[in-house]
Amino acid sequence: MPTDTNYIIIQLLIGTFACLCISVAYIMFLKHKLTKLKPGKHHTFEYAYDGKTVGKTAPDSEGEEESVEDGMNKLDELSGQQLSLSSQLKDMTSENDRQAFSDSERQRLLEHIEALEASLKESGKRITSMNVQYQQASRDIEKEANKVSSLKRVVDAVDTSNEREESLIEKTQQLSEQLDEKVKEIKKLRINSSLMTKELDDLKADNSEAYLLKQSLEEAQQKLKRSEAERETLESNYVDLAENSQSPKELQDELNRLKKEYEMLEQRFISYGNSGAA
Repeated sequence: MPTDTNYIIIQLLIGTFACLCISVAYIMFLKHKLTKLKPGKHHTFEYAYDGKTVGKTAPDSEGEEESVEDGMNKLDELSGQQLSLSSQLKDMTSENDRQAFSDSERQRLLEHIEALEASLKESGKRITSMNVQYQQASRDIEKEANKVSSLKRVVDAVDTSNEREESLIEKTQQLSEQLDEKVKEIKKLRINSSLMTKELDDLKADNSEAYLLKQSLEEAQQKLKRSEAERETLESNYVDLAENSQSPKELQDELNRLKKEYEMLEQRFISYGNSGAA
């Protein structure tokens, strides 16, 4: 009877020690996973914007997350098994088996059991502490992920605004170039007016022809003044539009209107030039 009891106790002690070793191994494994995998189903990567590196948090693989959760569950299960074994050892050294051991043997066995229980409690504390760290790390990483998502939305909005501004600047530059061309055309009209004035001086001998030419010149000068006034108005409208417009389409519509008005003005002067030549 004592031999069988000793054998059972030895087997239980061996089993308890094995469970304790497994617990320690799982604790080390869990520390490694928490350090390397950054719990919370997230990992970190980087992307570049405007010459700066911005970090971004993204979901990690579910397999890695499940392995950490499984480790936690197994540690809790092993702790329960160790406590159960300790309870069985205490029971076996109680009333029915006390006569099989000497007082010194029983005392050593009880001390060993108490040491195992202390180790189990310490393992339980470590598991609880690491659970708390795990949950806190998950919350912190989730907050960082939200911050990075907000930053990404701001960056996207800035990119869109820059593209729109560049397009508006390009349209404004095109309008400015086309307006310069129209100013050159008006300068040509001024030259034609000067030539007509010279012709008038050459024809002073013929009063009737000079009178008609003078009238034509005055009409041309009046038209030129009106054209210059229209040009100034168009330039003013163009400046107002360039400063206040938020839509490239409005600039394009204004440009088309300017083209039509200048084409009509040009046709009038061409018609006038042809009639004068006749």
